Formats: sequence, C-alpha cells, structure tokens
Amino acid sequence: MGLLRLILAISVLITHSAPFIKLKFVGGVVAVQVFYIISGFYMTLILNEKYVGKSSYRLFLSNRFLRLYPIYWVVLSLTILFSILCAIVFDGPTDLTFKIKYFNMMSIETKIFTILTNIFLFGQDIVMFLGMDTEKGTMFFTNNYAMTSPQFHNNLFLAEYAAVFVV
Repeated sequence: MGLLRLILAISVLITHSAPFIKLKFVGGVVAVQVFYIISGFYMTLILNEKYVGKSSYRLFLSNRFLRLYPIYWVVLSLTILFSILCAIVFDGPTDLTFKIKYFNMMSIETKIFTILTNIFLFGQDIVMFLGMDTEKGTMFFTNNYAMTSPQFHNNLFLAEYAAVFVV
C-alpha cells in the first residue's frame, strides 16, 4: 500500500514539474483521486482496528495532530521565510506581493479566516469555492474559482501541498 501511495505522490510531483521534467505518468488528477481513495480506506482500517475502546478516538486525533501539525508548521514557516527572502533579494513582484496586496483589501472577517486557514489547515477545501470582492473585502461563494479575480485560493501559502499533510 505504501509503495502505491509513493508512486502516486511521484506522479503528482512529475505533473507539477512538467515544464522541467518531460515525463508523463498517470496524470496528477487521477493520482490525487486514487491517493485519496487509498488513504481513506487506510484511515478507516486504522481507526477500526488500532483505535478501539474508550477514549480511542481522542487518542487517534491527538496522534494525527502530533504527526501532521509540527511538519506542516515547519514547512509553512520556511515557505514564508523563503517568500520574504525572495522579495528582498529580487526586489520585485513575488507571490508574497500578491498576498500582501489583497490582504490589505480584506475585511477583518476575511483576514481572520485567511490567517486561521493558513495556520490550522481547516477551511482550505472551502477556499476553492470562494472568491473575493475587492471593493468590500468580503468572500463570496462561486461555482468556478478560476474565473474570479483575484483568485482567493492564492492567499494560501501551502494550498497545493496541504492535502498531502492531511492524508
């Protein structure tokens, strides 16, 4: 099971690296979907066989928290530091420039949601259904996030990689 998940993860990496690596594999979308199916099965198996009895669900959640969040926060911190470093060294528009520009336009509720979502992962799936009204600074639901301007999901530092941490 672990080998299959590794192959699927490599397939996603190859898909994201397509401009640099001229390989074709299973395809990123299919790989992610199969990865989620296998991971869901695996999590259910673990939850039903390893965590049985009183307070077992609490133990499961605490173990998941300790497994996921420390590495997520390290990667998030390094990403923010690297973004700041790139902004200073290249002295030009970077991904951080986009985030700062639109963060300043956000209402207080939108800012709080964006900060908490980046820190705690919760709500990052909802972001893909949101756009932002730049005049009011508020979020709104949309049926096609790719057609909104600005694309609200760009306010997440680790949007593409968060799903890997959760699973």
